[in-house]
Amino acid sequence: MIDLTSQRLRMVRDQIAARGVRNSAVLDAMRRVPREAFLPAELSEFAYRDTPLPIEGGQTISQPYIVVSLLKISSEREFSQLREFDIELERNREADCELNHKCPNRVRDRAISDAET
Repeated sequence: MIDLTSQRLRMVRDQIAARGVRNSAVLDAMRRVPREAFLPAELSEFAYRDTPLPIEGGQTISQPYIVVSLLKISSEREFSQLREFDIELERNREADCELNHKCPNRVRDRAISDAET
């Protein structure tokens, strides 16, 4: 069995912090949010590789460091606002998926649960 929690912590250390990211809110969030929750189950073992991965609808989930780089977060307040925005995006995505009958509930349940903690 793969220890995804250890992989997630190693990803934060080796792929994000090692590249100079020092914002504790960003690092903490990346330690808490399970990237595998956004992937098809068969790709879970690859969740913390330093690469984008395919997700539903022909889309990809970006490489972890790219996600952090694009955010350009400089304060706790901005990060909190981003989390609220991210939850809203996920809700919109879920509604769209439900309309098209293509969205697994495990993604919604994990994402919302993790974002609220």
